[in-house]
Amino acid sequence: MAVNRRLQPWAKLRITTIIAKRNLKMGDVMAEMGLKRLTASLGSALRSNHRLQPNVLAQIEIWLDKNKHV
Repeated sequence: MAVNRRLQPWAKLRITTIIAKRNLKMGDVMAEMGLKRLTASLGSALRSNHRLQPNVLAQIEIWLDKNKHV
């Protein structure tokens, strides 16, 4: 899903697809992952290829698994 703590292109596409299909805002995604709504790390990683903290990557992996049906 990530190399050098940066999201792989397939993971970015999957995350943005889920967000679009579920009509979510970035804050909604962060809350579903158990993080603060105003945390900008995922949005920055999707837009600018910023590195993510290991705990955020772990939460993204869990969130992707929970949304595998989308």
